[in-house]
Amino acid sequence: MPAELKSDTNKKTLEDAFLALLLLEKSAQHRSIIVPPRTVHGGESAIEADGLTMRLGDFMAIDHVCVKIAC
Repeated sequence: MPAELKSDTNKKTLEDAFLALLLLEKSAQHRSIIVPPRTVHGGESAIEADGLTMRLGDFMAIDHVCVKIAC
């Protein structure tokens, strides 16, 4: 049975095969959540960032993002 699990999932270890099967099961249960945009009245912002960029070493985490959070 362990050899079949490893073969069926194309994994080298039983642990990797189990994780692959677990992820397949979890992904089958996944449902997207849709949050409709909030209507803002007034136009004031609590937080606003324009052209925000953040680099972590060689990794570009955020590149020229604009964010506006209403009051």
